Amino acid sequence: MVKRKSLNKQKKKNDHLWEILDDIKWHKTGKLLDNEEFFKKFSPYLVLRILSMDRANLEVVNLINQYQNDSHIDNKMIYTILVDLIPKNKGFTKYIKQEKVKNEYVNIIMGYFECSRKDAEIYLDMQGENWVKEIMNEYGGKR
Repeated sequence: MVKRKSLNKQKKKNDHLWEILDDIKWHKTGKLLDNEEFFKKFSPYLVLRILSMDRANLEVVNLINQYQNDSHIDNKMIYTILVDLIPKNKGFTKYIKQEKVKNEYVNIIMGYFECSRKDAEIYLDMQGENWVKEIMNEYGGKR
């Protein structure tokens, strides 16, 4: 039996973002971006988004977002400001995700047309709920 090549591949761990966050929140050295590898992986948007999940950081993140939008601040400056202003905290911050709304009409369209959820949502946006009700009345919601 031959295994597929894709099963043998192991995913590369990309922990640069988490190391940067640990440095900002816990270690407070402020020297990670001197390394070119970390500098390339530093995304102010992602870092600020993750830091904003903790209420203690909201004011600082909001302030940096305002200044970043008004005038361009380079990534190293944002990083050093975060290291200086974010309170030292080793605690875990839960990442908040938007809850998916389950729509019965989308499920009916998915079953009827045998399509993906995304396509079914597009069909629903284009045609409206009355269209789905007609399908349900004519075909019982099934093909």
